[in-house]
Amino acid sequence: MRNDKIKMIWAIITRFGYLIYIIYGIYAWLYPCKNKQKVYQRQSLIYCLGAVFSGSIVSWLIGKLWYRPRPFVQQHITPWHIHRATPSFPSNHAMNSIAVSLLLVMRGHKAGWGLLLWSVILACSRFFCRLHYWSDIIGGMFLGGSISLLIYKSDRMSRFSHYIVCRCARGEILLKKWLQGW
Repeated sequence: MRNDKIKMIWAIITRFGYLIYIIYGIYAWLYPCKNKQKVYQRQSLIYCLGAVFSGSIVSWLIGKLWYRPRPFVQQHITPWHIHRATPSFPSNHAMNSIAVSLLLVMRGHKAGWGLLLWSVILACSRFFCRLHYWSDIIGGMFLGGSISLLIYKSDRMSRFSHYIVCRCARGEILLKKWLQGW
C-alpha cells in the first residue's frame, strides 16, 4: 500500500511538475510592481521562453540524429506513468526546468533557487517513473545549463526581450485606454 502511494506521488510529479514553471511565469508577468522591476522581471521571462525554445530545438535535433529508446521500451517494463515511446535522450523536463531555473538565478530572482530544487525533484521523478535513464537526466541538465548560460550572455536575447516587453507595455496601455472608453 505504501509503495503504491509513493509511485502515485512520483507519477503526479512527473506528469504535472512542469506546471509550476507555467504558474510562476504567469504570476511573475502579472505581479504588480514598479515599472523598472516589472520590465526586468518580464525580460527574464522572455529569456526563459528563449531557453525552452532553444532547448526544444536542440532536443529535437538530437532525437533525429540519435534515437535512444526509453527504459520501458528497451527493458520491457511498465512505466509508472503512461508515455509515448519518444527518444529518451535528453530528458526535456530536466533540460528545460534547469534552463529556466538557472536563468532566474543568474538574473537575480529568488524564486529561481526554489525552482532549481524543484527541477532536481522533477528530474528524479522521470527516472523513478521509468521514463529515463540517469544519463538522459544528467545530459538534459548539462544541456539546459549550457543553453541557459548562452541565452544569459546573449546580447541579441537582451535586445529581443527588451523589444518584446516594450511592445507588450504599449499593448497594455492601449488596452487600458480602450477599456476605460467602455
